Amino acid sequence: LWNMQIDGLSNIHINGLWNIQIDSLWNIQIDGLWNIQIDGLSNIHTDGLWNIQIGGLWNVHTNGKSLEYSNRWSSAYPNELPLEYSNRWSSEYSNEFLWNIQIDGLSNIHTNGLWNIQIDGLP
Repeated sequence: LWNMQIDGLSNIHINGLWNIQIDSLWNIQIDGLWNIQIDGLSNIHTDGLWNIQIGGLWNVHTNGKSLEYSNRWSSAYPNELPLEYSNRWSSEYSNEFLWNIQIDGLSNIHTNGLWNIQIDGLP
């Protein structure tokens, strides 16, 4: 039934409905409709069609040391991702949260570190 639990730096819960919860610096919740909520450095909400509500088809990449975002993001939502968060992430969390998260317009999620998760396309 695709049940999986990983407890460590992050807690991951996956059941047969593809619900995923990752609790660490931020929370990621993915339900059966592939809605994503990321609360922490910023709030990202995507719907079942993988449309990021706060932007277009640009990519958001976070790693332990930096936070990159496109010009469209910064110009349209300059207050969503202040730079002090990326600096704080780098100085305080780079050693703890070594995995990367990528969310792009192709509805791919990649996390890499002590464990790897790849979710490509539809469930």
